[in-house]
Amino acid sequence: MSDQGREGQKDVWGELGQQFEELGRTLAATIRSAAESEENRRRLQELEKGLRRMAEDVSRAIDEGVSSPEGQRVMAQMERTAESARRAGEQALDEARPHILAALRRLNDELERLTERMSRRD
Repeated sequence: MSDQGREGQKDVWGELGQQFEELGRTLAATIRSAAESEENRRRLQELEKGLRRMAEDVSRAIDEGVSSPEGQRVMAQMERTAESARRAGEQALDEARPHILAALRRLNDELERLTERMSRRD
């Protein structure tokens, strides 16, 4: 799959997640306003049971998808990507370390000079 295809899939999944979040907010607002009567409370309890079952079904489907051969391939690719990113980060840190040390030394020297000037004024 091309990088554009992967990015498009990420966008689709991200949008899907955002839509679920929006759905959750809308449901919560609706439930709060409907909870004012006893009949609505009973219906809300039924709705809660249904939502719990839906969440369990979605969770189970995700677990099954992750454990499928395709899911395992995606997870392995994500692990390789994470490992590559970790190595790149370590390399960047190794390259930046001398510059960071030099900057810290200069900062320390300046602070020592400032301390000397302040002690002379006292």
